[in-house]
Amino acid sequence: EEKYAEAVKSGQFIYLAQIGVSLGHHGKGVSDELLAAFEQRIKGNLVVCSVMREPIQNPRSKGFFNKHGYEDAGIFYKQVFGGFERSTSDLLIKDLR
Repeated sequence: EEKYAEAVKSGQFIYLAQIGVSLGHHGKGVSDELLAAFEQRIKGNLVVCSVMREPIQNPRSKGFFNKHGYEDAGIFYKQVFGGFERSTSDLLIKDLR
């Protein structure tokens, strides 16, 4: 979203690279607790994360972040990422300032 454009362009945000739990812990609230602890620790900052959109979609991850108040803020494009050529990700932002 435009309201975050300056902060993102200036690099004044914290990037959340990944939250992952083993399959045996899915659906038990572990991810919710990890995210809550992370957000508590970095309170007062803008948080940015991305969820792969192409060539592999991850609707479960996007839904998780949307459920926790992360807003869709655009699409991030990389020519080469993780062995994929021309990948795109949804850019998600939560303002904890």
